[in-house]
Amino acid sequence: MIRLALDIDADGRADALYRAIAWSDSFSLIFVRVSSAAVRDELLGRMREWSGQGDFPEVVEVALRAAEWPFERLRELGLAQDQRRVVVLMGLEQHAIGDNVSPALAGFNFARDLLPGLIPGPLVILGFGEVFTALSASAPDLTSWRTFEISVRAEEEPASEPPARMMAYEPPDPDAAAEVERLSGILQGVLERRTGHSELEAARLRLRLGQALVGAYRYAEAEEELSRAVEVFEAEGREGEQAKALFWLGHNAASRSEHDTARARYEEALPLFRKVGDVLGEADCIKGLGDLTLGSDHDAARARYEEARTLYRKVGGIPGEANCIQRLGDIALRRADHATARARYEDARTLYQKVGQARGEANCIRKLGDLARGRSDHATARARYEEALPLYRKVGYILGEANCFKSLGDIALDRSDHATALARYEEALPLFRTVGSVLGEAHCIRRHGDIALERSEYPTARAHYEAARALFRKGDDLLGEANCIKGLGDLALERSDHDTARARYEEALPLFRKVGDVLGEANCIQGLGDITLRRSDHDTARARYEEALPLYRKVGDVLGEANCIRNLGEIALAHGEKDTARAQFEQALRLYQRIAEPSSIGWTHKRLADLAPTDALRQHHLDAARAAWSSIGRNDLLAKLDDPAHPDEEATE
Repeated sequence: MIRLALDIDADGRADALYRAIAWSDSFSLIFVRVSSAAVRDELLGRMREWSGQGDFPEVVEVALRAAEWPFERLRELGLAQDQRRVVVLMGLEQHAIGDNVSPALAGFNFARDLLPGLIPGPLVILGFGEVFTALSASAPDLTSWRTFEISVRAEEEPASEPPARMMAYEPPDPDAAAEVERLSGILQGVLERRTGHSELEAARLRLRLGQALVGAYRYAEAEEELSRAVEVFEAEGREGEQAKALFWLGHNAASRSEHDTARARYEEALPLFRKVGDVLGEADCIKGLGDLTLGSDHDAARARYEEARTLYRKVGGIPGEANCIQRLGDIALRRADHATARARYEDARTLYQKVGQARGEANCIRKLGDLARGRSDHATARARYEEALPLYRKVGYILGEANCFKSLGDIALDRSDHATALARYEEALPLFRTVGSVLGEAHCIRRHGDIALERSEYPTARAHYEAARALFRKGDDLLGEANCIKGLGDLALERSDHDTARARYEEALPLFRKVGDVLGEANCIQGLGDITLRRSDHDTARARYEEALPLYRKVGDVLGEANCIRNLGEIALAHGEKDTARAQFEQALRLYQRIAEPSSIGWTHKRLADLAPTDALRQHHLDAARAAWSSIGRNDLLAKLDDPAHPDEEATE
C-alpha cells in the first residue's frame, strides 16, 4: 500500500494517481481521500480530461443516490468485461456513521470477492475522511485489501478537517470568511513583528479570530485559537476575557453537538462572568445551558430561558431576549400548546424586526411553519418555509436554509410524495453536515428510513433508523431517539413481528411522555392498537384507538385522527357492521381530503369500493383511488387496485 499527500495545485504531483490507474491492467482497489469539495472537483476534472487518453481507461462516475447501497449500484452497471474501465465511486458519506457498523458498508465488505467480476479495471473510492473511518469499522477486509491509497489536499489546507466539514461547502457567510482572513493576517503580522509583541495582545486577537472561525463553521481551528487565548487570559488574571473565550469554546462545542464539553465550558465561564459583573455574558451562558437541555428536559430548559430572559431585559439585550422567547415557543410547540407557541413566535419576531435581525425573524417564520404543519395545514406551512428561505440565504445562514429544505421534505413525506421528499432531504443533508448539525443530519437519515419503510425496503429502513438513533443519542435528543425507536416498531409491525413491535412502542412511549411530545405518544398508542387489530383482538384495538384519538385532536394532527377513525371502521367491518364501517371510512376520507394526503385518500376510496352497493359507485371509488395514487407516482399501489389477493395492505401511520 502506498500513501501520498498530494498538492493538487502543483504541476505534475497528481501523476501518481494517473499512474496508479493507467498501469492497472485488471481489477485494483484505490482509495482517494480528499480534504474538501473543491479538491474533489478539481481531481474529478482532471480524471475526466484523462479519460480514454493514452493508457488511461474510460472513466465511469458512480455517485450514490440517497439510500443506495454501493455493491448493488455497482452490480447494476453491467460493464462488459472485455473493455477496461475505471469506476469512480462517490457518495459513501451517507453510510458513514462513525464507529458504528454500517449495514451498507458491511454488505460491500462481504461482497468484495465479487467485485473483480463486476469491474474490468480499477475501482476508485473517492471520499472525505469520514468515509474511510467508516470503512475501517464496517469493512475491515475491504480496507486491508486495497491496492493503493492516496490523500489529496490543497497545499494551504490543514492536514486534517473535522468531520463536520467533510461535506465541504464554501464558507456560508462572506463576512465571516472575510473576517477570518483579515484577523488571521493581523495576527500573523503581530506574531512576526520585529519589535516583539505581548502574549495578551495576541490572545485578544485569537479570541476575535476564534469567534469568526465559529461563524465560518471552521470548528477545529476555532477550538485551537480559543484554547490558546484561554491559557493566556488565565495566566494574566484577565477573568472577563477568560470567561468570553470559555463561552465561545462552549458555543463551538455545542455547534458540533459535543454537549458534555459545551456544558463544562459554560459552567466554567458562568461564575467568572458573575464575578466581573458581566450580565450579558452571564445571560448568554444560562441561555446556552438551556439550549443543551431543550431536547431532553423541557422544565429545566424553560427555567434557564426565563432566567436568561430577565437578565437580557436588565441590560437591554433585545436579540438575546427574543431568542429566549423563541425557545419558550419551541417548548410550547413540542408540548402541543399551539396558542402559546404562536404567541411566543410572534412576540420574538417583533423584537427581531425591531433590531433588524433578519436571521432571528426567519427563524420565527420557519417555526410558525412548523406550527402550521403540526396542524396538517400544509399550504400555510409551505408558504412560511418559502418565506423564510430567502431570508436565510440573504444572511448566509446555512443551518436555517437546511432546516427549511428538511421541513419541505417533511411536508412531501406527509403526502407520500417520496420523490419530492428525497430531493428535499438530499438538499438539506450536505448543508447540515457542512455546519456540523448532528441533529439535522439525524433527522434526514431517519426520514430516509421512513421512506424506505413505506417502500418495503426493510433492511435499508432498519439501517437508517439505527444510524439516526446513534446520532440523536450523541446530540442528547430524546425526542429524535424516541422517533427512531418508534420507527423500528413500525418496521417490526410490517414484518408481522408483533412482539418486537410491541417492545419498541413500549420503549418509545415513556420517552415521548418524558419530553411532553403528545403526537409521539399518540403514534405509539395507535401502533399498539395496530398490533392488536392484526391479531383480531378488536376490543383492545378499539380501546387503543379511542385513547389515541383525543390526543391527535389535541395537537391538531388530522392525519393521525383520520387513521384512527379509519381503523375503527376496519373493526366495525370485521364485526359485519358495514353501515358503521362505511360511515367511518367516509369520515376518514373527508379528513384525508382536507389535508390532501393522496396515499390515504387512495386507500380509503379502495375500501369504500369494496363496500359499494352498486357497480357504478364501486367504479367511482376505484377511479378516485387511481387518480390519487397517480398524482404521487405510486405505481406500486396502482398495481394493487385490480389485485383481489391484496385488498388492503396499507401500513398505518
